[in-house]
Amino acid sequence: TNGTLSKQCQAAVQSLAVPEYHFYPTAVESQDASGTSFVNGRWHVFPDCIPIHNPNKTSLHWCHFSSSDLVHWEEHPVALTPDHPYDTPVIDTGSVAVLPNGTAFAIYATGNATSVLPAGPYDGAICVAVAEDDNLTHWRKLGPVIDNPTPDLFPGMMARYGFRDPTTPWLAPCPEYAAGTAAGAVRGDCWHVVLGSGGVVDHQNGTTTGQNAGLLYVSKSSVDIESWSFGGIIFRDSADGCTSGQYEYSCPDLFPLPLAPGQEPRERTWVWMYLNPFFNTFLAPHSNKYFVGTLVNNSRFVPNRATARVAGSFGHVS
Repeated sequence: TNGTLSKQCQAAVQSLAVPEYHFYPTAVESQDASGTSFVNGRWHVFPDCIPIHNPNKTSLHWCHFSSSDLVHWEEHPVALTPDHPYDTPVIDTGSVAVLPNGTAFAIYATGNATSVLPAGPYDGAICVAVAEDDNLTHWRKLGPVIDNPTPDLFPGMMARYGFRDPTTPWLAPCPEYAAGTAAGAVRGDCWHVVLGSGGVVDHQNGTTTGQNAGLLYVSKSSVDIESWSFGGIIFRDSADGCTSGQYEYSCPDLFPLPLAPGQEPRERTWVWMYLNPFFNTFLAPHSNKYFVGTLVNNSRFVPNRATARVAGSFGHVS
């Protein structure tokens, strides 16, 4: 790292909260490790960051690191900068996947200028960019691909927040509603991605509780990453029983584990994990949680009995 940050880095490395092998962007602030991926023989990470030379000290970019061994990391120029009306001033958390032709694409959340209204800011549209080189150092933005529908997708959905942080997309057979094909027609694969959301449930006894919800979106095909359809709520839980504040899945991810010997593909184990937005204020019992289960028809996550009863916890615990 550079001399400007060396003292900060030295102090941070001595903290028990920081692993010994840890890279630091040349930035005044670094957040979520977006776009963690393995592309063309290298690992890539795109931390949300505020670059140290950025004149606007509040706008989030995507910094960029890569490694061949997960120990030695090379810092690259900033990958994504908020320089369009649809992504200024915040390029937020997102993921990276690879198209069938080998081109990497990024799908990411925003907090754009048009989303800052007198009543306060809210999550902006979901945007896509495609890499223009094998090293993922140059990107071409395709712009917004999924508009924030707040608050119409389910009862109690947050009126302003609750539309953020796309999971790592995965390819699976296209459902009829996404591919736009006639019933019975041959359909290929489509990209599936889940967005973090949440809201408040009003009960008949006059009480309210929070709920987290994962919103499934499906692309039109394996090569069309600009046309997406809402596929329903893939999973939800009780937001740790919180009754006030902000409830939503923040920085979620949904991914499969390798097949065990003798395990059928339909029995594959999946993991749903997320960050609780109360992690800074410790108003929730767990800051980070995970569930282990199965994915039914690529549209519904069902946790196993153990994690449905007591979800796993990792990271910061109050």
